[in-house]
Amino acid sequence: MIKLVVMLKKHSDISAEEFERHYEEVHAPLGLRLMPSALRYIRKYLDSRGSKASPTVDDAFDVITEVWFASLNDYEQAMSAIRTSAGAAQLIEDEHKLFDRAATRYYLITEERESTVNATDKS
Repeated sequence: MIKLVVMLKKHSDISAEEFERHYEEVHAPLGLRLMPSALRYIRKYLDSRGSKASPTVDDAFDVITEVWFASLNDYEQAMSAIRTSAGAAQLIEDEHKLFDRAATRYYLITEERESTVNATDKS
């Protein structure tokens, strides 16, 4: 399993509500149409309010997007299809409207490890 993780920052002239609405109603559906081999596509909007435990707010990103593929080959084919498809120009145009592309960070994850947490062992 391969996962693409993308850290995205919205344009400063867009409200958080407008950003989330546009991403969910316009950009995500467009991305899904261009990546039919994606197994899972999740957006995690960051809460920048901070907390007592972590009062420092890091507003470097507004959303973490995760896209899963069955294999590295499926991922590479999807990225190639996006670059060469008829919808590529529309996707790029929408990205320019929505994101601060200079702040975007991409990570390809080929292996994950998860620890099992036993709730009864917590003190």
